[in-house]
Amino acid sequence: MDRDRARWEVGVGAMVIAIAAAFLHDGRKLPPGVFEPIGPGPVPRAVSFAIIALALAMLASPVWHLATGRTAAPEAPPYFPRPAAAGLVLAGTAIYVAAMGLGWIGFAPATILFLTLTIWFLAEFRPTSLPIALALGVVLGFGLRYLFTRVLVTDLP
Repeated sequence: MDRDRARWEVGVGAMVIAIAAAFLHDGRKLPPGVFEPIGPGPVPRAVSFAIIALALAMLASPVWHLATGRTAAPEAPPYFPRPAAAGLVLAGTAIYVAAMGLGWIGFAPATILFLTLTIWFLAEFRPTSLPIALALGVVLGFGLRYLFTRVLVTDLP
């Protein structure tokens, strides 16, 4: 990583932390929930803390490179754009949303099916990636349903 790029990454990370800190400061004025278990106050604060934590993690690499003086980064593998794959994922997303919106399928099964197929497709249908895709689909499908219905008290299709 060259020094200019490392400086830019540090600057962007610091800016993200400053913006999240401003939201965190402004979120102190929001009241706690009256009818919901979480309410409007804790959610922006939790998101701000998460963004700050992720920005700090992102800053580790450029700060390390600037502190140690290392300027060489490993060569990145070549990138080959896949516009057809992007179009298929976009179409799959539209079908996922439409199927739930029309009431054909519930959130958890739709999410499991969508994520499993999409991840497996993007992994080029490698047999070893199917169990990982299925596990991610199941965890996110049921986990997000629990989060939205029990914690955030939101109705889902």
